[in-house]
Amino acid sequence: MKRFLILLIIPLLFFSQSKNTHSFSTLNGSLEQPIGFGVSEINKDGNGGSFWNIKFELGEVCGKSGQNYTHDLGFVINYVANTENIESAYQGLHYGRSTSFLIGRHITIMNNLYLSPGLGFLLFAERAQYNDENFGGEFYFRTRMLSDVMFSLHLNAKISKRLLLQVGLDIFPDKTNADYIHDNSLDRIWEHMTEKNSGLLSNFSFGLGFIMK
Repeated sequence: MKRFLILLIIPLLFFSQSKNTHSFSTLNGSLEQPIGFGVSEINKDGNGGSFWNIKFELGEVCGKSGQNYTHDLGFVINYVANTENIESAYQGLHYGRSTSFLIGRHITIMNNLYLSPGLGFLLFAERAQYNDENFGGEFYFRTRMLSDVMFSLHLNAKISKRLLLQVGLDIFPDKTNADYIHDNSLDRIWEHMTEKNSGLLSNFSFGLGFIMK
């Protein structure tokens, strides 16, 4: 929860209102995180700007069947201490839907066209799933919150006085294949970028902005 609150506070600290910029409210998404929103600031003199956005993953969540004991550590301790078939009851570790936060700059390429690199992080839960009839059947608990560094590279174009179009890439590890025990975040990104039939070009992203002021 604390990290998610930071996601919402950072943009307020990063952006200051200026009469010298055009502010665009943006709808953002990617193949993996199709829903999101943000703000882009373009300097009125055409000399670059800045942006932030937050995106959310959708879809079914694995490792979330049965009773939730995330906030009942006593049950988990009691289960581990008293069960004899913990290995057969264990169903595996699963990762929840992710939330990403990006912040970056617009670099002017030519009139109304901008190269926009970004830096941010990905946040999601890791859960352990069990199924033991002696303890009420299926249950799960959150083991930890995981995060990864992420990068982005986009082209932004003002296609009219009131619209901003964005296309590009969001680059972060594939959490279903990444090693969250031995590798650090940069190792996981490199391994993902070099994967065959996936990697660098696996997560196209897009956005559409509407001018606010």
